[in-house]
Amino acid sequence: MNTVTLGLYQGESIRGKTVKLKQEFIGENRSQENYLFYCQDGFGCNLGPRASGKAVVGYFVNDPNRAIFKFQRDFIESVLIN
Repeated sequence: MNTVTLGLYQGESIRGKTVKLKQEFIGENRSQENYLFYCQDGFGCNLGPRASGKAVVGYFVNDPNRAIFKFQRDFIESVLIN
C-alpha cells in the first residue's frame, strides 16, 4: 500500500480515493483497516483553489455503511495511491 501525505498529494480531488485517517480521529487500539475511509463525494473532497467545504461523504473500508463526516483535513494523514 503506497501512500502520500495529503499536503504532498498532487491531485485536485480526493473523490474516488481511499484516505488513511489519523489515529486521534479514530482512537487508539484499532486495527489499520479502521483508519481507511473511501471518499465518494462532498465539497471536502476538493483540494487546492477549488476547495469550498469540509463535508466528505463516503464509507469506512471495513464497514460499507455510508457515512457523512464533516471533519478538518487535518484528520487525514495520507492518500492511498496505486
